[in-house]
Amino acid sequence: MGRGNVEYIISDLVAHELCRKNPQHPRIKRSLATIHAISEIRQRLHRVAGVPLSVFKSPSFIAEVVRHYNSTFLSGKSDLKLDRRNLWRIFFRREYGRELIFLPHGLSVLHNAIYIQKRYNQSDEPVVGKQKRKKAACKSPIGSDYAKIRNVTTIDQTGSPRLQYLCQNLHSNFHGSIDTSDLPNTNVIYDFVGIGHTVLSLHSTGSNGISRDDDVIVAFSTSAYFRNMQITLQKRGFCGGLDSLEMNVAQMLLMHGVRDKIRLTEEIVSDEEAVSQSLDFGFGRIQRKSMQLNWKFNKTTMPGINTKSFDKFSPKTKAQLMILFEAATQFTSKWYEDSFSDHERNIRCAGYLNSQMGFPGSRSLFEYFMMVISRNTVLSKHCDVKNCHRPGYNICCVYSYYVHVGGQEYKVSIIMTTRTTVGSAFNKALTNK
Repeated sequence: MGRGNVEYIISDLVAHELCRKNPQHPRIKRSLATIHAISEIRQRLHRVAGVPLSVFKSPSFIAEVVRHYNSTFLSGKSDLKLDRRNLWRIFFRREYGRELIFLPHGLSVLHNAIYIQKRYNQSDEPVVGKQKRKKAACKSPIGSDYAKIRNVTTIDQTGSPRLQYLCQNLHSNFHGSIDTSDLPNTNVIYDFVGIGHTVLSLHSTGSNGISRDDDVIVAFSTSAYFRNMQITLQKRGFCGGLDSLEMNVAQMLLMHGVRDKIRLTEEIVSDEEAVSQSLDFGFGRIQRKSMQLNWKFNKTTMPGINTKSFDKFSPKTKAQLMILFEAATQFTSKWYEDSFSDHERNIRCAGYLNSQMGFPGSRSLFEYFMMVISRNTVLSKHCDVKNCHRPGYNICCVYSYYVHVGGQEYKVSIIMTTRTTVGSAFNKALTNK
């Protein structure tokens, strides 16, 4: 039996050529089965601090995974079967690089939870439901500002290799990261000072893999949302599916990302290197005339568009990302019925951005994108003050996942949102009609 990624996981180009001859080609079927099996291994593998993992010795459950896929997806007489040893080695190489042994850390160097705080209106905010953009009084989840916090929603990503969440009004709602080991003590403090709190996790989902607390909606890895996106990517010719997309983005961020100073203010483990790099593209602010980045609508100067970071991605990854952006748009519209409610703004602004990115027919309606890869960093409490506050556009969608590159585990967040500069300029342009 052939060994390694070359034989087990075929490239999109090879898959396309084989599909033209036979859509059910044995190599295509085994490649897809391998990709699904690796995702299952990633979810089932329990890494224990101090207990090494070896490329030469697979965990006992790998045999069960192989039997399952060989007896279901690869049960035909002509189908190529999975092999326990080869499958584990492929997984190990993809996760931990060329190392022979991987020793899990005793302390996590990634924060697995995000908290979102909603606060009471203050004396300078007389209108209910309309809050100003304010600077956090402290970096920690709870401090001198505790009396202003109304309730807290915490998203616990433990056990979910990937998730996607929606939230409204992050321009005025404080949020940041927290270690899951701190949640019990933090919840005790919330109870003591009278702050309502809810934790959304894999344990709080229904059969659809979705968990919700008011306007915070989370799709965990068990959700059909990710299965459908996997199918869409593969139907479009991207045989590697979500795993391929996620690895491509992570590698690009490590190679070309800019240091993200917001997340480099504090380390989780003092003797570990802190990494936080980002790329962003989309609408910014109205630039100086010399910048030549602005554009006109109804004789009104509109904010500039910068797609240089997006242009660094390969054509393949660009196409994969646009599929993700479109799926996120559809997901947002499903859960927030009033989202993207101004058809003309969508066409004039998001449509124009899509054209500048090279995808004029895209159905993505977001106006700004930011991608961050991090390790051993803390996201301090803050507000996304540049997000739009207008009804239907006061939304943010975040795709978050874990990935191993060169034996190191990282967290990647793909942030999709709107811009207040776009809303302000667009409203002004309408008055000039």
